[in-house]
Amino acid sequence: MLPIGGALIGGALGGPVGIYAGMKVGAVAAFGGSAVGFLSGRFLKNKQNNQVQLELDSLSNDPIQRTEQQNDSSNSVENKDD
Repeated sequence: MLPIGGALIGGALGGPVGIYAGMKVGAVAAFGGSAVGFLSGRFLKNKQNNQVQLELDSLSNDPIQRTEQQNDSSNSVENKDD
């Protein structure tokens, strides 16, 4: 009879305490996971946007200007050898 009485009293007193503690731990995990997910998503989005911008910048350069710049740099190397 004593174990059953102890179980009933422990369940009546410990149950609500356990539920309250579990809710607190669950809430902290939920808010923490949400914050980490938001920040990592924002970081990855910015990283991808920067990569796309670099690719667009390299494509938007005028091919004639790039050829002239390459010729200018090769001419300057040739002039240094003289």
